[in-house]
Amino acid sequence: MMRLRSARAIIDVVLRRMRRRVGQTLLVAIAVAANIGVVGALLGANTGAADRAIHDALAERTAVARSVVVARTSEQLSDDEPSDGLAGAALAVLSGEVDPVMRITWFRLDAGTTTALAFDDVDRWTTAVVGRLPRPCRPDAACEAAVLVESPDDVGQLPASFDFGQLHVTVVGAAQLRTQAPFSFPPASTSPIVLINGVGATTDGRLATLPRTSYWIATLVPERVHPWSIQALSNALTDMERSVPTADRTMVVEPPDEAIQAASTATAVLTGRIAFVGSMIFTMLLAFAAFAGTVGRADVAAEHARLARYGGGRLQMVWFVVVDAVAPTVVGVVIGIVLACASIAAIASGGPTSWTDLLAGTFSQEGSWMLVAGAAIASMIAVAIGAWPKSGRFIRSREVLIGLIAALAVASWDRATRGPLSSIEIAARGPWTVLVPSMIALVVIALGVAILPRVFMVAARLTSRAPLSLRLAVISMAREPLRPAATLTLMTLAMSSLVVGLGYATTAHQTAVDQAAFATGMDVRIDPTGNDRSFVSRVITPLSDGALGPDVRAYPVLKFEGFTVGGQPLTVVGLQPGALPELSGWRTDFAAATTGDLARAISDDGPWQQPGHPLPAGIRRLDVTVTATTGDGFDSSPVVVEAVVDTADGQIRRIGLGSISSSGRQSFSRPLFNDIEAGRLEPGQPVGWKVIGLLVSLEEEDLGRRHHLTIAVDDMPELGLPAAGAVVDLSPGQAVAFLRAAAPTDGRTFPAIVSDYLYLAAGTPPSLEVKIGPTDVISLRPIAAARWFPTITEPRRDFAVMDLAPLMTALNAEVPGLGDPNEVLVRTAGDRQDSVVSAAISSRPFAPTVVQTRAALEAAGETDPIEIGAIVAFLIGSIAGLILAFAGILMSTAADLRDERGDLADLEEQGVSPAALQRLIIARPVSIATVALALGLALGSGLLGLATGTLTATPDGRAVVPPVLVVLPLAGLVAIVVVVVVTLVSVIGLVARRQYAGGLLREAD
Repeated sequence: MMRLRSARAIIDVVLRRMRRRVGQTLLVAIAVAANIGVVGALLGANTGAADRAIHDALAERTAVARSVVVARTSEQLSDDEPSDGLAGAALAVLSGEVDPVMRITWFRLDAGTTTALAFDDVDRWTTAVVGRLPRPCRPDAACEAAVLVESPDDVGQLPASFDFGQLHVTVVGAAQLRTQAPFSFPPASTSPIVLINGVGATTDGRLATLPRTSYWIATLVPERVHPWSIQALSNALTDMERSVPTADRTMVVEPPDEAIQAASTATAVLTGRIAFVGSMIFTMLLAFAAFAGTVGRADVAAEHARLARYGGGRLQMVWFVVVDAVAPTVVGVVIGIVLACASIAAIASGGPTSWTDLLAGTFSQEGSWMLVAGAAIASMIAVAIGAWPKSGRFIRSREVLIGLIAALAVASWDRATRGPLSSIEIAARGPWTVLVPSMIALVVIALGVAILPRVFMVAARLTSRAPLSLRLAVISMAREPLRPAATLTLMTLAMSSLVVGLGYATTAHQTAVDQAAFATGMDVRIDPTGNDRSFVSRVITPLSDGALGPDVRAYPVLKFEGFTVGGQPLTVVGLQPGALPELSGWRTDFAAATTGDLARAISDDGPWQQPGHPLPAGIRRLDVTVTATTGDGFDSSPVVVEAVVDTADGQIRRIGLGSISSSGRQSFSRPLFNDIEAGRLEPGQPVGWKVIGLLVSLEEEDLGRRHHLTIAVDDMPELGLPAAGAVVDLSPGQAVAFLRAAAPTDGRTFPAIVSDYLYLAAGTPPSLEVKIGPTDVISLRPIAAARWFPTITEPRRDFAVMDLAPLMTALNAEVPGLGDPNEVLVRTAGDRQDSVVSAAISSRPFAPTVVQTRAALEAAGETDPIEIGAIVAFLIGSIAGLILAFAGILMSTAADLRDERGDLADLEEQGVSPAALQRLIIARPVSIATVALALGLALGSGLLGLATGTLTATPDGRAVVPPVLVVLPLAGLVAIVVVVVVTLVSVIGLVARRQYAGGLLREAD
């Protein structure tokens, strides 16, 4: 009797078996290939989406925000020369990720005088707004210059020339920095800035003795920064921050920390979401590899018996199972790597990186090949376990099931006690959080394998009166339960993954729609750039007057950040009640009442106009005469007087009149407009303006002194001041006094919609006081509570919403100018008009603004690479799982048809007709698939809540506002179920008819 001892003999047995069972071998290879391919595709999706996220995170920032700056201050030219080489050498390390280094030099003169700025490529970084740009400045030659302005509106009378040290420059125009310039206009600059063309001018001997600050600027190029290089870039910047100041203590390095952090955060968010998604997908495909091994379990058992007869021991049997698993695994790994590369190439299409770079970058990252190798080894072990004849008892053991449930309970406890986690935290919290989805899949598999055999036995008893084909199908599953239990479990997991994938996609889409509508309030949201005093006159007023057509409806909004008297911070919002029903960002879960009911509740009829002294139409200068009487405690230092003018368009203008330093009669005459404003006025403008009061305040250097006086105003009785004069008492605690008539809002309480917390804290009857100054408050009466309010995107921010008109009057009556609208919401006729409005608002004569359109934000949210990466990961895994589960059912059916010792052969021997056998062949897999698809819908609906939990936080860890609503695409899922069942019936029916096309075997005999 021949004894098999050599590995060669075992390999020969395996190869003969593979040739005999090609279908089973192919199924195992496909299962392994799917696992490797999906792992590679997930790596590619992660890398590709992270690459796009990094690109977008950098591209959406200005050149200034993504520039690396090396700076050095020196007193003269000779001190500055060695630094150029040091800065250049330090920035050369970044040459692969940055534009060529740009050098800028600021010449520092005495405070309050003109400063000079020199750099190369002036025509690239600036635009001439008056005259032309200067020609390059050459040493020992005449030089030209331009005055640098922040905006064209700042251009005044240009000087003819300037002198810097011994250098004389001729002014040839005014210039404005382009938006792509890697440096910005100095904030709050009060002295003229002169632009000189050419950094070479800094070496001019005529400037050699001037103090200067030199900057070497290298701007990150978004297309050159990738996930596989960003960590090295961050490390290089950190080293530069240490090494450059060490070499020269006068030099400072300013890296673009915020831009790098945003890009790194995007990568962390994406990694967290795809790891969260991939863990369950990988477990499911691993289980399918084990299932593929079980298809040939009977054949493997026969080979084991044959080995035992020829003297094979336990070691030889183990070797047989291992080699039997390795052979198709190797084939599957090769196919899987090809599929992964093809998937990565497809993912790269349309992205900022070529597919070759993305492919190389994906597998050059630390751990990529280890993941692929781990997936291959895990797949091989899963196939071996599935094929091992005695593994069924282990898989179905109570100990395994109890251990998995205990591990899942611990992981779930750990997850629950951490509270809501952001995607960054999901990526960084360690294996427990990331493995929760895979543990759920393992528990489902173990429960299915352990419980379903008993369920089949019970079903066999309950279907005793069912149709013959169904009864026989259930009995056959009860006689050999492991394979149908595994099939049903895997189909359930595949369907649940598809439910989660499609649900995640539709939920992400709805979240993008909700967030865009919430952020913009309506179709377009317009905010001023900084504290722009022309926002009302140059944006709100033209829009309200129909400058962009009758289909564009503008709703002014007033927002200010304040505190309740108790110290609770809140945002106070004023808007016209009629704007509430127009809010596209409103959802029914925001408040119990409808927007129409809320609008009627906060509507507060006026009139709300503040009394004041009317000014004649066409006025250009304001003349005011006052009589001041100083009293005890008046310091000899002056007080500042301003006239407060209501411009009839919802804006307050403060006109500086001068100062009062002693008793007596004093007249002031000041222009109402600067030269640019006056040039825009038509004859007879302005119309309807009025002086509503005088503002008296201490000068900044006198804030610690006390001033007591009375002021009487001539010929302005509408201000309601006493004939003897209004008493003004200024002190360190009250440095400003507003002399005005009684306002219609004085002492009034206004109805308001407030946040839930403020509504509960308002007491009974509800009341709320909001501080609007050191001592002034406005009183609100909460009439409704809301959880969230559109345009207030900060999580857990308290708010109060009231009628715009009384709020403007109340604020301006206490702090003139605080009641100016500082936002406008626009409703248009459609998404196409949004872009037209945005383009029009972004151009002159409108003032510079920040414009957000709902359509643009929605599109940005739907093309967010982080969400696309997660959705692709979900759909790749779930579709692969469903296809493999479908193939598994077909292979299992084919194995049953080939098995001459199985149920079909027994039934044929007992005289069952071909038609009944065909119905049985169809009924068993179809019943398994139908039950599995139904269970998958239920399980997937539950897992969807866990998966969409990664959508509930922004990349920086803040809660998403408004909250995410889970959307389940039931119609699409039901359609998929119907398609799968119909396809399964058609394919298996075709196989069954071909199997028994010639009748039964015994009939043929």
